Parts: sequence; structure tokens; C-alpha cells
Amino acid sequence: MPPLSLPHLTYFGGPDTVAEALVNSSLSRIDVYWNPQRKAPASAVYDAISHSGAELLSVYNSISCWDPVLLTTIVANAPKVTSISFDNFGPIYDLGDVETVLALVDDALTELRHLVYLRFYEPNPDNHTSVQASTLEKEFQMIRRWGNRSPTLQRCVFISKTLWLRLKPNLWFPTTPIDGPPERQVHESWVRKKWFITTVRSSTSLPSDYGDVLETDYGKRMVADVEAATRARESRR
Repeated sequence: MPPLSLPHLTYFGGPDTVAEALVNSSLSRIDVYWNPQRKAPASAVYDAISHSGAELLSVYNSISCWDPVLLTTIVANAPKVTSISFDNFGPIYDLGDVETVLALVDDALTELRHLVYLRFYEPNPDNHTSVQASTLEKEFQMIRRWGNRSPTLQRCVFISKTLWLRLKPNLWFPTTPIDGPPERQVHESWVRKKWFITTVRSSTSLPSDYGDVLETDYGKRMVADVEAATRARESRR
């Protein structure tokens, strides 16, 4: 595609081939749909966009496999980005392993000093599979480590669809997405809150902010609701 000169364009959403042609723009937000058969490196797209007359602040990537090079390319070309999303819709392709990307986030955060939101998504082939406590524990360790590296990071979504919110500088809380059947949302919320309560109560090393949450009006209601739901589930067995 020949180069496109759109100096007043601030947002673009579309295929990578078109994005690569935007050599003269004012882009601050982009949604790029990456062709799974693409031969040229992702850097060609971001090299073109990075020459725009504005800082790139929001980057959404619709992908078909997990490619760690894409993250490093964004870091190199959009140092002031505040929002990065990777949505993997490639179940018919080779998805790869999201861990190869997650492993690079620690180093990326030392460069992305304005990042607020980070998202990793892929379809769940089994909608009946609930988030597991072991998954939440792994994410918890990861998000706390990332939070220590990045004081600006406030929200992060993992493959489990858990949205981790930073309520205080040293306090992360897992929340449940609002999509899906209501009964599933209720169950997922119970799993996450029960895990959080159990983790906070059993830990001797977490910052005091975690224990303080359980003593607030919200925390007390959360504990009461989780305990009531747990008793109800046990009575149905």
C-alpha cells in the first residue's frame, strides 16, 4: 500500500497493512488487527506510526498468536503509552504461550513509565471452567511484582479474565468481569473473593493494607457474603 498522509488523524483502527502506510499522522490511539500470515516485522508498523506528530498513548493489538517481539517493539516505539492490550483471537492458529510475553513485562515496565492499563486476553474454549485459586495466586505474585516496578500501573487483566485493581500503592484486589451469564458471574465473584479473604487471613507478610480492607464496611459485607455462599454450597452437596 502506498504511504498515506493524514496529518489530522488521531485514531486508527484497522489492519496492519494500512497502519504501516500511515507515515504522516497525529495518532495517539491505535487498534491494529495483525494478519496471522504477515511476513514483515511488527516494527515496520510502529516505525511508521512513531513518526507521527503526537505521542502514542493507547495501543490495542488483535493477534492470532503470542509473540514477545510485539511487546518489545511497542516499548521501543511508544515509551509514553498509558494503555496496552493484547487480545488473542487465534484458536485455529498456533496460539503460542502467553508466558513468553509475560516474562518480558518486568523489563518493559522499567521503560514504560506512564503505563496505567495492561491487558492479556484469549478465548476460553471451555466456558464451564472456573478460575482456580492457584491461578489467582500466580497472578497475585506477578501483579505485586509489576506494581513494585511501576507506580503508575493501576489495572491489569490476565488470561483468567481477572481484572486486578490497584486500590492503594501496595494493595491489589481481584474483580470479576461483567460479561457472561449472571450465574457464572456470581460464581466467579465468589471464587475470587474467597481466595482473597483466605490469602489475607493466612498471610503474615502482606502489607497491613490488605488486612485493613477486611475491617472496612465493604470488607465485612464481603466476608459475610462469602461465608454465607460457602455454607449454602456445602449444604447442597
